[in-house]
Amino acid sequence: MKSIATINKSINALTAEIHATYPELIKYITEIPVHHNVPDTDDIAYAQLADYNNTLSTIIADYKLNHTIIKP
Repeated sequence: MKSIATINKSINALTAEIHATYPELIKYITEIPVHHNVPDTDDIAYAQLADYNNTLSTIIADYKLNHTIIKP
């Protein structure tokens, strides 16, 4: 299992990749959802971060499969 710090680094890298390479995907970057009725625990934070990381990875992978990137 990855640490929270490792997942945060991955999220930062994926977000930077979107900003630098795929700016048209910026609209899909959202804040990490917070559930107000659930107590804040490390397990919940980990699950939310892991889910957000997977979502960003999927968005980039799907975009690469379905779009041609034109390099100058």
